[in-house]
Amino acid sequence: MAMAIFLLVFISIPIIVHILVKKSNMAKKKKISDEFLQQHPNAIKLYIYSQSEEQKVSVPKVNNELPVCFYEEDKEGIYLLPCENHTLNLLYEEKIKSSQTKITTAIMKIMPQENTSYELRFENDVEKFKSTYSTK
Repeated sequence: MAMAIFLLVFISIPIIVHILVKKSNMAKKKKISDEFLQQHPNAIKLYIYSQSEEQKVSVPKVNNELPVCFYEEDKEGIYLLPCENHTLNLLYEEKIKSSQTKITTAIMKIMPQENTSYELRFENDVEKFKSTYSTK
């Protein structure tokens, strides 16, 4: 009985800590995002679409800096300032087997226009990143 309690505590404490850290990080990102939008209310959204957790698209750097992220229900992305040139470092990770990951990187230059939103995907059939836009 004592061993079962010990195992339960030993397993549950790291899980609880992980959840608390994740919530704290999300709150910090939300605060950064809100502050960025207050300073730049005309910021453009670049939605990032991943096919699954095994096939993930990300933008780790914008102009050699960490991007400002946003999260909407089931969507996520980054903010960009309109009418400015941006250099995006793109990353696509695909888990092939339990221990293998295929990584594709690219650099994309973009100058988003006002009153538009952009989407970023990775096209598996041609193994390239694809960006599309729509006007508001």
